[in-house]
Amino acid sequence: MATVPFNREWYNMPVNFEVGKVVRKGGKKTVDRLLELIRGNPKITFAEMVSAAGISRSAIQKHIERLKDAQRLRRVGPDKGGHWEVIEKA
Repeated sequence: MATVPFNREWYNMPVNFEVGKVVRKGGKKTVDRLLELIRGNPKITFAEMVSAAGISRSAIQKHIERLKDAQRLRRVGPDKGGHWEVIEKA
């Protein structure tokens, strides 16, 4: 719990807030949700992922890069006309 002093003109009262984790829809991790979306539609676009996952394009890109680095995801072909391949863990 953190207390941040924030004096408002009409009254003098500190504002309290708690820093916590974001509650996920359905309890799934974002990367698992992205992999599920890609398995369901290998030709899915970033815009479709943003809409389905409910997070920003930059967050999607960050997760995709991490999945590629971990060799769990691969892009085959060009940006337009290509598709995703999910690499299953052994």
